[in-house]
Amino acid sequence: MTIFLNNIKRIFKDKMAMFFMIIMPVVFMAVVYQGNMDGGSINLGLADKDNSKLTAIFKDNIKNTNKINIIDIIDINENEIKSKLTSTTIDYAIVIDKGFTSDLISGKDVKLKSYSINSSNIHLPVKMYAENFLNAAKNISKASKGNETQFYKGMEYYKNGSFISSSKSLDNHQAEKNKSRGALGFLIMGVFSIATFGYSFTVEDKENKVYYRIFTTPITLKKYMMENILTLLSVSFIQILLLLSILKFGFKAYLGDSFFNMVVVIFVFSLSCVALAVLLDSVSKTSRQLGVIGTLIFTPFCMLGGCFWPIEIMPKPLKQISNFIPTTWALKAAEKILYGKALSDIYMEISIMLLFALVFFLLSSWKKSDISV
Repeated sequence: MTIFLNNIKRIFKDKMAMFFMIIMPVVFMAVVYQGNMDGGSINLGLADKDNSKLTAIFKDNIKNTNKINIIDIIDINENEIKSKLTSTTIDYAIVIDKGFTSDLISGKDVKLKSYSINSSNIHLPVKMYAENFLNAAKNISKASKGNETQFYKGMEYYKNGSFISSSKSLDNHQAEKNKSRGALGFLIMGVFSIATFGYSFTVEDKENKVYYRIFTTPITLKKYMMENILTLLSVSFIQILLLLSILKFGFKAYLGDSFFNMVVVIFVFSLSCVALAVLLDSVSKTSRQLGVIGTLIFTPFCMLGGCFWPIEIMPKPLKQISNFIPTTWALKAAEKILYGKALSDIYMEISIMLLFALVFFLLSSWKKSDISV
């Protein structure tokens, strides 16, 4: 285990690797939790395509709600809403379709369209108000039996506080889950960094003229590679436990019903990261080249995989590309665990991550065959 122990020392002495693997994800997780603290004003994007008396009541009522700053958005399309959400021009968007009021009064089960960033919970007060308003309007509609005059009379009572409708979230951890989802993206980014910044053993050994001298000893190429891989797996496991522990016990994050299940998911993802690290090392001739390739892979994989923002807000072509990136499936699996799913419910995501690992290992083995003579 000489190579294994030596590699462990090399990684933990590498300040750049430690920065990307531990310090950077912790800093970003802290920003997520600090940025999601309750309070402050809320910018609401409202696209009123119905322009009815009911929607006017809704706007008047919500304007008088404390800490809500409405930005009226008229005839805006979905792509513009996503852009404004991404740029934080608005925190939450509601779209009222044409015919909404007439359908509601006639007794149809209408719904408000809403858009938000999943990793933020700042919009929850507006969401709860809109749901309360809609529930009250539906109840008044049932009581008025389609009579428009009686309906608006009931809405006036509601507006003046004579009619009370309340709703209670069945998910007591919703706000915590929203914050945890954003923090997990940066945690996965940190784990992925080992693939691009934490492994250059073979390249460094070649540059230092140590690589070929190793094989004059009883150490074989197979043993050399296995100990390198074991090093990465061990460091990844320590990193995962450390980051998840900081998230759970330091930031008091909600990580689902089972801490163990979350560890398993992230560790399976780390297998594909280790395999990618071995592949990049096998195709790089110098440490400089490995650094350039790693940098070119790290940022796009994290961006497209949803580490920085939800995949849902990306254009359709980028969503399709994201399916071919392991970070995407790691976040999907982690999110399911966050929402109470068992490991048996995420077999597809786990299988895909293992498939990525297998493909990367196979590709790296082709290159290694050149030096196994």
